[in-house]
Amino acid sequence: MAINVLNSPFKLSRKVHSVYRIREEEDRTLLDELLEIHFLDLTKLPKENLTSLEKWLMFIKTDSKEERTMLAQGNPVMAKANKVMDIFYLDEQERKRYEAAWEYESDRLSMISESERKGLERGLAEGEARGSRQKALETAKNLLHFGLSRENIAQATGLSPAEVEAL
Repeated sequence: MAINVLNSPFKLSRKVHSVYRIREEEDRTLLDELLEIHFLDLTKLPKENLTSLEKWLMFIKTDSKEERTMLAQGNPVMAKANKVMDIFYLDEQERKRYEAAWEYESDRLSMISESERKGLERGLAEGEARGSRQKALETAKNLLHFGLSRENIAQATGLSPAEVEAL
């Protein structure tokens, strides 16, 4: 697929959007359903009752920040594109300040994400250790109930003899 956005008249068609496909000359079979050449003629845009495509083309064509803002109303994707265009049209110093602020924010979010990951890992490790200790204490109590010696229980559970004695 090829898309051609033209800011000079496309003489083969009176339409804003023309689509051409490649066909065999004699039997008119289509070479490929996906192979298309689109021509979008910005010079033929209507002044009112614009379709969604025509609004996008008008958005591309205009240099007016006010017109882009008006076209972007009610269209979240176009509103985001408008913000990008605002950045694109910044002067060099403003763009450098914007890029520095964007990089700072990106780095800050990366650090927060890394801190959260490390905190989660630490919390999981502590939880596993507590759970393992709790299980050892429960096992030791059960073995005491069956009359095993405190030394054997300490060896079987990994608890110290003093910990087994305290149970």
